[in-house]
Amino acid sequence: MSWAAAVSQLTGRPLVYQDMPVEAYTQVLVAGGFPQFLAEIIADAGFSATRGDWYTDSTDLPDLLGRPSTPLVDVVAATLKRNGLL
Repeated sequence: MSWAAAVSQLTGRPLVYQDMPVEAYTQVLVAGGFPQFLAEIIADAGFSATRGDWYTDSTDLPDLLGRPSTPLVDVVAATLKRNGLL
């Protein structure tokens, strides 16, 4: 589940994620104050995630934590509650 889907599910409000080309996303970040080099890194990392480059079935994180990792929907719910949005 994506973070946008989690927010929509939890709030009952539609939240649409619109993917942007790397170059366009980079320019939005630069316009928002990010240095060019950092904007390029962030935009490329986002693109890599959509390609599935960051997927792993590794258990390294739970092994390091000594507990199961927290599902995304639970993290989003806690964040919304902490900020008075739920």
